Amino acid sequence: MSFFSQIPNTPRILKVLLWIFASITFIIAIFPKFIAFFSLSLMGIKELYLWQPLTYWLFLPNDGVSFSLLFNLFFNISIFWFAGSSIIAEVGSKSFLRFIAVSSIGSAIVALLTILTTGHDTLINGPTAMIYSMLLVFSMLFANLELRVFFMMSIKAKWLISILIMFASVDYLSKQQYIALLTFWATLGVSYIYAIAAWKLKSPFSLTHFFDNKIANLFNFSSKNSASASKIFDIKTGKSVRADSEFMDAMLAKVARQGKDSLTWKEKWRMRRISKRFRQSQKQN
Repeated sequence: MSFFSQIPNTPRILKVLLWIFASITFIIAIFPKFIAFFSLSLMGIKELYLWQPLTYWLFLPNDGVSFSLLFNLFFNISIFWFAGSSIIAEVGSKSFLRFIAVSSIGSAIVALLTILTTGHDTLINGPTAMIYSMLLVFSMLFANLELRVFFMMSIKAKWLISILIMFASVDYLSKQQYIALLTFWATLGVSYIYAIAAWKLKSPFSLTHFFDNKIANLFNFSSKNSASASKIFDIKTGKSVRADSEFMDAMLAKVARQGKDSLTWKEKWRMRRISKRFRQSQKQN
C-alpha cells in the first residue's frame, strides 16, 4: 500500500485553510490594493490591522490572474495539503491549528521586531515560510520515508526537505531579502521548538538530539505539575495503564471498535514510541 493511500480524507480544518488561501489570493489578483490589508507590516499593525500576523502567509502575492498564478496556486495548495494532511493524521486537527497559529504569530513578532530595530518597514507576505515549516515537521515525523523526485529518483524526506530549505535560504540571500529570510528562519525555528515541546518530536538528525532533549525538558513543566493528567487509562476498566503491552492492547481494542481516527495524538505518539523501542530491541537481539 502506498503512503498516499494511507492519508485520510482531507480534514475539515485543512479544507477551510486552503479555501481561505485560494480566496485571498484571487481577491488580491482582482483588487491589488488589498495586498497591504493582508500582508504583515509595522504600518499595518499601527493602523490596528491586528489580523496581519495570521494572514500574511495565507495568499500568493501576484500581479493578476494568469496561467502562472494558477500553476503556482495549484503547486502550493498541493504541498500544503500533502504536509498538512500528514501532520493532522498524527497529531489531530486542533493541535495542528495551534501549531499554525503559534508559528504564524511567533514569526510575525520576530519580523516586526526586526523592522522596528532596522527602521526599514516593508510588506511581508507569501506562504513559503509556513509551508516549509510544515515540511520540517513532516521530516521530523517521517524522517526516513522515501519520496520520489520528478518520479525518477527516491530520496529520504529528511534530506530532501533539508536541501529545499537550503535552496530557499540561498534564494532569499541572492535577492537580498534579509527581513524575509529572517521571517523564514523564525517560522522554521518556532515550528521546530513547538514540535519538540508539544509533540515530543525530535530532529531527523541525531546530531541535534541533545539540543532537542534540552528543549523538551524545558517545556516539560505541564507533565510535572499534573501527574494525573499525564496518565493513560484503560478504556474498559478506567484504571491507570502503566505497562506498554497493556496500553497497546487497550489502543488496539479502541481502534477495533471506534476506528483509527478515534485515537488522540498523545495515544498515537505513545504507540509510535513503543513501536520504536520494540524495533530497536529486536535489532539488538
